[in-house]
Amino acid sequence: MILFPNGRSRRAEQRVMRDDFDGSTLNRGLWDYELSMYGGYNGEFQVYTCDSNNVFLRNGHLFIKPTLTSEKYGEGYLHSGTMDMTQLCGSCTEPNVNGCHRSGRDGILPPVMSGKLKSKNTIRFGKVNVHARIPRGDWLWPAIWMLPRDSRYGQWPRSGEIDLMESRGNSRAQTPDGGDVSMNQVGSTLHWGPDPGQNRFYMTHGAKNGGYAWGFHTYSLEWTVDHIQILVDGQNILWVNIENGGFWQKGGFGGNNIWGSGTKAAPFDQAFYLILNVAVGGTSGWWQENWQYSSQKPWNNGQSQRDAQNSFWNGRNNWQGSWHGDDVAMEIDWAEMIQYT
Repeated sequence: MILFPNGRSRRAEQRVMRDDFDGSTLNRGLWDYELSMYGGYNGEFQVYTCDSNNVFLRNGHLFIKPTLTSEKYGEGYLHSGTMDMTQLCGSCTEPNVNGCHRSGRDGILPPVMSGKLKSKNTIRFGKVNVHARIPRGDWLWPAIWMLPRDSRYGQWPRSGEIDLMESRGNSRAQTPDGGDVSMNQVGSTLHWGPDPGQNRFYMTHGAKNGGYAWGFHTYSLEWTVDHIQILVDGQNILWVNIENGGFWQKGGFGGNNIWGSGTKAAPFDQAFYLILNVAVGGTSGWWQENWQYSSQKPWNNGQSQRDAQNSFWNGRNNWQGSWHGDDVAMEIDWAEMIQYT
């Protein structure tokens, strides 16, 4: 901590990662690929690949772009082919939910290929800034977010999740009360709780509406033991003040405090890494059945992942026209992580 003559203090900072994406290929010293069909545990419809059509650098920008699997392998492959991540990319990072190996004969293969990157560097308290343009296109789900490296307090959501930005690519997504949750809105959320059924994310969620899909914006995190703040272009989306009772008291949980061994910021007091990805669809509730959309939703959240993928693909005539070139990509100008020391 640096103390100034007037008594004000400023935290000392150390930049642990900065990528301006100026090269011709991704800096593998800074980023790892997610390589799996697992669907993000949300029943999503994409496979995360190492394909240069899905993750590439151009003119000093990183593109994470979803493409149709049939464009690369043909329509028949979805129903009769075999997708093996180790054969395709040399490894598989998430074997759960048949993430590493599937046959189209057992149900349609993921109809969309996309990208997900995870930073090798981590921070524990500090800042994150990402200058990016979010994608446009029905059923696209871009995200800039963070997860704990070691999950010190146990499996999700016990060890927390920090979502700097999530959005929906649909030009229209309207709640029954008229709320606009389309590509015009970006949201920020902290996930935390002793189990998925007691995830208190709704207590730490904020959203902001504007023309965010039509240009570059800076998505930022400012994270200390006393507060967590998320901003877009310097404007606050989410502010969470951390009281002495911590998140256990904030959530009103009963029983033993699973975060009692940590600071008052627990579970948000451990090393987190940065994630950039574009997901597609999903059955976890991100796309509600009773909302009105720019195209008819072709699946329902009660379906299995493979049945939902099949319905999504069979309904492509309704949504495919909303996918235009690089508009469907999340385009990142630069990203940085700063550790408070």
